Amino acid sequence: MNVALIPARGGSKSILKKNLIDLAGKPLIFYTIDIALKSSLIDKVVVSTDSNEIKEISLSCGAEVPFIRPEEYSDDSANDFVVVKHLIDWFFNKNVKVPDSIIYLRPDFPFRKLAILNNAISKFNKDVNADGLRSVAISKEIPFKTWKVEDKYLCSIIDYKNIKDPHNSPRQLFPKTYWPVGYIEIYSSKNVIEQNTLSGEKMIPFLIKDEYVNIGSIDDLEFAQEFLKTFNFD
Repeated sequence: MNVALIPARGGSKSILKKNLIDLAGKPLIFYTIDIALKSSLIDKVVVSTDSNEIKEISLSCGAEVPFIRPEEYSDDSANDFVVVKHLIDWFFNKNVKVPDSIIYLRPDFPFRKLAILNNAISKFNKDVNADGLRSVAISKEIPFKTWKVEDKYLCSIIDYKNIKDPHNSPRQLFPKTYWPVGYIEIYSSKNVIEQNTLSGEKMIPFLIKDEYVNIGSIDDLEFAQEFLKTFNFD
């Protein structure tokens, strides 16, 4: 069983009540719930929230909200692991079958294509050895050329053994690197339970090539209003 988990706190530092902010006449969270419900590869769509207001809106959009997330899993220090683990524990404690995989969909990425979403889930389902899947984009900058400061002076973040003067070397000498994108993440419940972590040793990279929007500020929201006019969810 594949369960989509949409994390939606009531608090937000960047935009007040961000998950409910109006985007073209609908609350932001609607877009993530709607695309998850349209996927034939998702068996259940669950919103995890600490807010009764978000709960009511999510229910009206067609999602399930089987609990209000406890405060200790909802403050600024709460990470993705505690949100996922809380859901798995809820299934276990209710004597309900624990999902095989958790499809983690952040509501601040409202524009997902159904075909891309299904492609990612299918890719994970076909790899029986995978601990999970993460959407990534090719890094624009070379992380191997970054510095840290120790005792007032710049030094390399990595101990280079084969490359002399890496900060002045051509980029072709370095391996291609990937930056995490919150478009979609998939976690094996078995790995979360046994390894007590989200990032297992065998994480599938799912390359995102299409343009995406991550709403983290008012400027992003204004851009999203224009982006939506030409976006095709299919």
